Amino acid sequence: LGASALYAICAAIRLARFNVQADTAEKRHFVGLPTPGAAGAVVTAFLSVDWLSKFPPMQDIFDTREVTLFLHRSILLLMVALALLMVSEVQFAKLRNMLRFRDKPFNILVYFILIACALIVFAEAIEVILFGTFIVYVVGMVVAHARRRWKKLGEPKHAVAQTSPES
Repeated sequence: LGASALYAICAAIRLARFNVQADTAEKRHFVGLPTPGAAGAVVTAFLSVDWLSKFPPMQDIFDTREVTLFLHRSILLLMVALALLMVSEVQFAKLRNMLRFRDKPFNILVYFILIACALIVFAEAIEVILFGTFIVYVVGMVVAHARRRWKKLGEPKHAVAQTSPES
């Protein structure tokens, strides 16, 4: 109950911040994890657990009830992490800016065709693929933010030269 409440509260705060900063925010990225991205990660996590519990090799090796219970409890931790990322200062790139449709339209078309083919081939595991995509996006943006912060810490602080007035 606590993880769900925290998630809902952070989603409301995220929406309020988005609405307040709509005119002043930078257009290339979001500040904080967008709520649809967090929701997609949670939903696909549940669907992935359901898929894994029915995966034949998993049933042969493990007691699927125990694994499923463990994974469902792990989703609570995921929800807390995503909730905190929604209200964080981490910058998350907007998809349209990541893909740069105008810069290389042919490459984007090829990527979409390859992705569509992969989704058709692996259609039975679509839940896991989508969950992996959400997690790669979230972790990738957090790592990029950490690298930017680390780089800023390593930069030497420039001493401000003080000029003395001549008297």
